Amino acid sequence: MVYATVSYETFQRQKYPKFGHDNPHPMNFEFWLYMVETGYSAWEAREEFGCTNKLREGPIWCFQRHGMSSTVLPDGRVVHIGGEHEEYFDPDYCIYNDVVVKHPNGEISIYGYPMNFFQPSHYHSATLVDNNIYIIGSLGYQQDRVLGETRVFLLDCDTFEMKKLNTKGENPGWIYEHSSEYIQEKNCLKINKGKIITFDTDAEGNSENDKNVYEENQEVFLLNLTTKQWFAVKK
Repeated sequence: MVYATVSYETFQRQKYPKFGHDNPHPMNFEFWLYMVETGYSAWEAREEFGCTNKLREGPIWCFQRHGMSSTVLPDGRVVHIGGEHEEYFDPDYCIYNDVVVKHPNGEISIYGYPMNFFQPSHYHSATLVDNNIYIIGSLGYQQDRVLGETRVFLLDCDTFEMKKLNTKGENPGWIYEHSSEYIQEKNCLKINKGKIITFDTDAEGNSENDKNVYEENQEVFLLNLTTKQWFAVKK
């Protein structure tokens, strides 16, 4: 399929990732929609608009991502959350905190969020319960990690408002690449597998430095959605 391109002037105005100002903030920028429709990488956009020699200006907004969740709603919409483009050493490296909705009729809606409502996220889980998506965990930028904490966000699929949930109990910690399953009879989410990031510690359990340790998750965790309480269970 051949897509009509956007103008160079539009590309220059809209080429960079940015955070939203509202919760949610509709961000249906012409260039961003073009990138979703074509599936172009940031580098392909640079080639098309002649800026392959301007790598230090910052990453180009892109929808070709790793670690992005995709959730199909009963009405046929597909909700894509976050994701990462390229590796940290690439000039177009970026972890996103946006939500891209593809509608059955081909329309696309893009929502952005302020950092204090939703942080850049990838390799999280996204589980649909009723008309809400529970977003649990993330790899994220290293400077955004709070080790020992498990991030839980709730996305309303009617309004696309993002809400951070405060939980308690024995949480998995900073987990990513895990699986999540809704257990209806218990009204809870079951978190399994994945990796957990911790600090490097000495024999007494004291943190020796800021080095992160990446470990395989060996436990199963339940999050009660009524009480927002975490429980660790035996496999």
